[in-house]
Amino acid sequence: MHGDTWAPEGFAAALAAVATAYGYTHDDMARRARIHRSQISRWASGRHRPSYEALDRLLAAAVAEDPTRTGLMAAAARTAGYQRLAAVYADRAPDPDPDPEPPAEPAGGRYTVETRPVEGPIGETVAYIVRDLQADTDDMTEEEGEEAIQAVLESMKYQARIAWEAERARIARERRRREREHDG
Repeated sequence: MHGDTWAPEGFAAALAAVATAYGYTHDDMARRARIHRSQISRWASGRHRPSYEALDRLLAAAVAEDPTRTGLMAAAARTAGYQRLAAVYADRAPDPDPDPEPPAEPAGGRYTVETRPVEGPIGETVAYIVRDLQADTDDMTEEEGEEAIQAVLESMKYQARIAWEAERARIARERRRREREHDG
């Protein structure tokens, strides 16, 4: 059941995104996947590829808790090399907000566009998406290719918004926990 596109760094980043979005620790993920915590650590470091079954158990448990984040699950399955599993979660994805508000740019224009290739997990994920897109688009015109790239960018923007909101929620939960500890 192993696929042919195991991307260890990309998977580690996708697993971290799932953990952040759901506020999971390695122990939490191990319980949901019904495996030992040390195995999660090996997945997170990119040393071991998850089995299809264990990854599916983890992702299914996460989706059961919050079904709006199936894009994260699809990314985790895809970078683990399980295209069929990725397709299952991608098919469950809710429609993105048709008119999302862009994040405000801070004073001084802190955000810039990189013109050099991006390295690390993000670059690996982008390269994977482009390879996947090109494999499906041999007979596309230049205009159709540009439209496909825009669709990928919109999807990535949607996933970035989800990750942003998940991190904000995690920070708020942590702040409330610290306040309870301080008051109690």
